[in-house]
Amino acid sequence: SGDDAGAVRGGGAAHAEHGPDLPHARALAPEARRRGLLLLHAGMQILLVTNKRDHTSDHSLLVDSFDLVARVNGLESLDSGATGTRTDLAIVMPGFAYFRRPHEELHFPALRAAWRVIFSRIPSPTLGPSAAARLAGLTRWSLTGPLLAAECAGLTTVHEALLLLIRAFPTARIYALGDRSTLTRAPAHHRTAEKEDSLLQHLLDSSPLTWLNP
Repeated sequence: SGDDAGAVRGGGAAHAEHGPDLPHARALAPEARRRGLLLLHAGMQILLVTNKRDHTSDHSLLVDSFDLVARVNGLESLDSGATGTRTDLAIVMPGFAYFRRPHEELHFPALRAAWRVIFSRIPSPTLGPSAAARLAGLTRWSLTGPLLAAECAGLTTVHEALLLLIRAFPTARIYALGDRSTLTRAPAHHRTAEKEDSLLQHLLDSSPLTWLNP
């Protein structure tokens, strides 16, 4: 439906319809808003930092030079000290693996300071976005749209994040920093592995996505 075109929609009673303007953005169109996300002029550069921890060189200056920096799940990429300090947008899969981790590893201060936190839809009465938001002390957060959630069922959070960024920011240039081999899962154990591989290749071939190897 048209409601899902922006790839995200509000979630939770405490969700604010419009978050604050991005502090680092260079080319915003503040009058153009869709589902609480600012539409960006062509040329805006967005970086998704994946959760590779053992970077062999420091990419902090590169990462922090982007107009918007996105990270996923527990924001593990911050642990390396080699991928900058900014988290403007966080895309989080609040499933069992997320809740079982020690709280100090989930970077709650960075989540609370982010411009926007977007949770994947998890159909669980005890886990899921609302529980994760309460745990992190968030007052603003969003949900992925239902069509995107259905399309991304079973995929990694990185794949979902890439689709969300491409669709929510259609005039921006999207980059990803990380080791692509960490996204490869054995087909014998993961029934969506082939779908994930073909989706990533399709995005690289047909969308404004560039993968930066660490």
